[in-house]
Parts: sequence; C-alpha cells; structure tokens
Amino acid sequence: MVQAPYTGMQIQYPDFAGYYVYETKVEDLPQAPLFIEADAAYECMEVFWNGQSLGTRVQAPYRFRIPAESVQPSNQLRIEVATLAERKVYVIAPDQIRSMSQDRPLSATGLVGNVRILTETP
Repeated sequence: MVQAPYTGMQIQYPDFAGYYVYETKVEDLPQAPLFIEADAAYECMEVFWNGQSLGTRVQAPYRFRIPAESVQPSNQLRIEVATLAERKVYVIAPDQIRSMSQDRPLSATGLVGNVRILTETP
C-alpha cells in the first residue's frame, strides 16, 4: 500500500468527504492586531474568531487578520476545512472512477502542518 507524504486526515479517514472542524479556546493574547496562519489546508479553509468569519482561502497563503478590537481575554478559534468530493465519488463508483490512485484518493485532507497566531509586524 502506498501512503501519501502528508500528515492530514486522509490516512485515518480515506473515504471521508465533508468538513473537518477544529476548535480551541485561545487565551492571554496581546490586545493588538494578530494573524492566524496555517501551513496548509486541503481543500478550502474558513476561520472563525469569536463566532465571526475572518474569511476563506482556497490556496496559500492561509493567513487571516484578527483585528485588535476582537481580541478578548478568552477567545474561541474555529477552523473549518472542506474536503474534495473525489473521496465520496470513489466510494460510490469505485469501478468507474479513478482519482489520484488506482485504489483511492491520495490527496491530503484537513489541516496539514502547523497553525500559528502571530503578532502583526509593521
């Protein structure tokens, strides 16, 4: 069996198509403009900060600005990553549709790598 050189969820859930949701509480940040930055996401990434969307990215750079006025003592970070339908299509018609491999899709899925909160540089 060949495995993709990624650290995303495709190895654990190779047939999943839908949204991966990552949530965490973030505390003790400086009251300043900040950025959320992710190494990579497959396929579409939307970031929510305290319930408000900071935007959507479909390709790098996966970088989102957090306005200083929205930084609270305790913050809720939610990241949603939509996967491609290629995974579901393979499950529905495995004998008719070949994707990135003969056995199943090998493309990464979900967040891959690190997510960081950075201070804004002048």
